[in-house]
Amino acid sequence: MTKNIAILHRIVILLVLLGGGQVLAQQALPNGRFLQDSVKLGEPVKYILTYKHSPDLEVFFPDSSYDFSPFEYIDKEFFPTVTDSTGSLDSVVYTLATFEIENIQGLAVPALIHKEDQEESDKIYPEKDQVALIELVEQVSDPAELFENTTAAKVNRQFDTEKWSLIAGGVLGVVVILGLVFNKPVRKAYRLKRLRNQHRHFMATYEGLIHKDIDDQKLEKVIKLWKGYTAKLVDMPLYSYTTKEIQRTIPDEKLNDSLKNIDRYIYAGLQDDQIKEHLHYLRDFSLDAFNKKVEEVKHA
Repeated sequence: MTKNIAILHRIVILLVLLGGGQVLAQQALPNGRFLQDSVKLGEPVKYILTYKHSPDLEVFFPDSSYDFSPFEYIDKEFFPTVTDSTGSLDSVVYTLATFEIENIQGLAVPALIHKEDQEESDKIYPEKDQVALIELVEQVSDPAELFENTTAAKVNRQFDTEKWSLIAGGVLGVVVILGLVFNKPVRKAYRLKRLRNQHRHFMATYEGLIHKDIDDQKLEKVIKLWKGYTAKLVDMPLYSYTTKEIQRTIPDEKLNDSLKNIDRYIYAGLQDDQIKEHLHYLRDFSLDAFNKKVEEVKHA
């Protein structure tokens, strides 16, 4: 662990030095970036935040209570302040994961400047950094049938500005009225579509992981994926929960038994012929939670 922290610290210092004079200048913006340019659904990704500032400033970085959307907080590594003739350097490495399905996802985590005469800290944001989501499921639709048409068409070049302005104004008015009338149903439909898309991605990824032979490393990935996705359905931070904490929170004996046996497989090396059945139950639990969430949105 100590060796890993030392390596991360050297990476942080190197990134700051590579940032050039602007990053090193006092009172400059913080520097926030991902350590990779692409990530899979549910896969941990490192985000480094550094800030070079005047030594007399009291600087803090956000903790687990901060909203890292569209990412989920997993862990963090803080490093001691380094001060030299150019100023003080504070740095932190966050471990995050995403369960959103947007192709490109960005993040800008601020540095917090504490001032004695203010109740709230000032927030200084770095430039937003982005990562691309690696699609694990490719959908290939049937190619559209093309028809060749070489017949020339006569085009009327005259454009009636007044007529089309009236039409556009009327359409805009109708859209505004429809928006006011159907605002809630539209938002509900959007939430349902997003829920179904996220569920489709989760199921495809989950089934892909448990389809072939199972080992302890693959089991860890499956559990991380399951916790991160199911947490949003049951409104609990399952990602940070241990199996015992889940047992105290969710009174489901079969779920708790499955998690306990999976833990034994991963950490104690105790083989279990029914490991696939335990994984299937976790999947079914998420499916049941998804269906309940859909009904909740429909009747909201």
